[in-house]
Amino acid sequence: MNSKTAFVTGGSSAIGRHVALGFARRGATVAVAAHRPEGAEATAEAVRELGGKAFPVLFDARDPDAVREAVDEVADRFGGIDYAVNNVGGTLDISGNVVDLALDDWDTVMDLNLKAAWLCLKYELTHMQRAGHGAIVNNIGALGVRAVTGMSAYVAAKHALVGLTKTAALEAAPLGVRINGVAPSMTVRNEPPDVKESRAAFAAQKIPLGRISEAEEAAQCAVWLCSDEASFVVGHVLVVDGGLTTTF
Repeated sequence: MNSKTAFVTGGSSAIGRHVALGFARRGATVAVAAHRPEGAEATAEAVRELGGKAFPVLFDARDPDAVREAVDEVADRFGGIDYAVNNVGGTLDISGNVVDLALDDWDTVMDLNLKAAWLCLKYELTHMQRAGHGAIVNNIGALGVRAVTGMSAYVAAKHALVGLTKTAALEAAPLGVRINGVAPSMTVRNEPPDVKESRAAFAAQKIPLGRISEAEEAAQCAVWLCSDEASFVVGHVLVVDGGLTTTF
């Protein structure tokens, strides 16, 4: 990946930060995209401390003009984009059964988890198809391949993202661009002690490996899917969940 450029959205999150570091370790220059400047700069600085090259890019991934301008900025600065990992999403602590969920909450979750991913994919792919090469990975999450009650909008958005990823992969492959997805389950993050204990207890009971994953474990898979080591992998969703989804 020497002399290549990687575009990482959601770069201030734990997985996004480790994706950026993973690209840097392989020699790529990293554009770290995030909504908040302090988060983007913190990840960029972590890359620099590693000896890599990185710079922050600020935009709201739900805003079509902002996404297009950010992608164009990176492509213009480096003569293109070689790799992209779309890592925007989250539950926003919104839950609700199908009957109970409010319309505004549905739209909010869909915008962050599906619309944002589509916009990033759309403009990244525009540049890559023009260049005739590239690799994109969408961070889908384990709820893109299984369901739970009370999370109807989030599960629907993530399942739709699987379909979007596979459809885009079919369209892009003949043009020299590989698209795949990664589906991590629960990852270690900063949270109150009671929440951490609850998640750890769930993992001990439900995840065959008996623990929550480290963010780096999912990030390494995303970087690998972009690399030449995965040169024949197209339209695949790589599940990184310690065996969780095999138990259902």
